[in-house]
Amino acid sequence: DLAHERTTCPSCGTSFESLGDGAEMAVCPNCSSQIDLRGAEPAPLGYLTQDNRPDVPFKLGQTGELNGVKWVITGHLRFQTQDAWGTYFSDECLLFNEDSGYRWLILEDSHFSLAQEVLGGGPAIPHVQKATCQFNGKAYKTFEANQIAEVIWVDGQLPYVAQVGDRVRYSDAVHPPFMLS
Repeated sequence: DLAHERTTCPSCGTSFESLGDGAEMAVCPNCSSQIDLRGAEPAPLGYLTQDNRPDVPFKLGQTGELNGVKWVITGHLRFQTQDAWGTYFSDECLLFNEDSGYRWLILEDSHFSLAQEVLGGGPAIPHVQKATCQFNGKAYKTFEANQIAEVIWVDGQLPYVAQVGDRVRYSDAVHPPFMLS
């Protein structure tokens, strides 16, 4: 049982179970209100329209097993990135396991990646294409440099606050099959 407690939506009064530890925000499954869970009482952050729900092969609350570990999907974000060649989308499903914490299952261009936070922080990734950095004795080469991704969809429960319109600047470096972002 991965559920720990219940949250009551301050907008519509719907009570729903928490799917992971340390959630700072949730989206009400009934009225789509974003709820700030950081205070003593849940507080409304805003309202999300359900009109443009992305089509992904997973659902919130769905469970599955990876490498012998049982995970539950607690959240979903869709990002949009634009460059001179077009507009690109990526989906991140947040996975939770009581013993292993959080991981991100990332779907981009029909490819899946499994990501986790680097404890203690990783190296500074150079903002120049094909520049290198070192991590755990391996040389990583910058693949994407100084890009901007915008959140265009958020749903579920997250251990941080994310809202539609949030923007993040990122760079990716690769040492196949590994990537730092």
